[in-house]
Amino acid sequence: MTSAILYSSIDETYPVAGQDNNSQGFRDNFNYIKAGLTTAASEITDLQTNTAKTNADNDFALNLIENFEYNNAYGTVASVGTISGATNVELIDGVYQTFTIGGNLTLTFREWGAAGVLSKLTVELKSDGSARTVTFSGSPTPTILTNFGAVTFTLSATATTRSIFNVWSTTGGTTVFIEHVGNFTL
Repeated sequence: MTSAILYSSIDETYPVAGQDNNSQGFRDNFNYIKAGLTTAASEITDLQTNTAKTNADNDFALNLIENFEYNNAYGTVASVGTISGATNVELIDGVYQTFTIGGNLTLTFREWGAAGVLSKLTVELKSDGSARTVTFSGSPTPTILTNFGAVTFTLSATATTRSIFNVWSTTGGTTVFIEHVGNFTL
């Protein structure tokens, strides 16, 4: 962004030392300075409002970030806790979400990005110590494709077993893919 501050109009040789100077030159210079400060304030406010911060959360409002290298990236983990009835899984809550399943229930995935944008999260499920059946659903009502052949999954009765699933959509949630990554035991 090129600054629009016009500083070249300021006469830095005014006033001339040792002679009587017209006050118009002072007024002109002060007006140029005032106009420059007004422009600077506007530009600084725009930068404070519309640029990424290193000391605050940033919302890029679906603007594209491209051609970058990253290192040490982290994702938000949402530890939801024990659920025993139908539950909405909000993608905006975190890229990794953990649930303890306390009853047979339906998980409904919501808050998908727009069609043409990859929306993805990982879900960790564990039972409360009893075998539990989880039915996967979505909003809007999607076509669900899984690598385990059904939209239901039975969790192990062992409370130390974690079942991990990757869930994603590129169609705004009209088609949802669910991949059972595997069962992991502590």
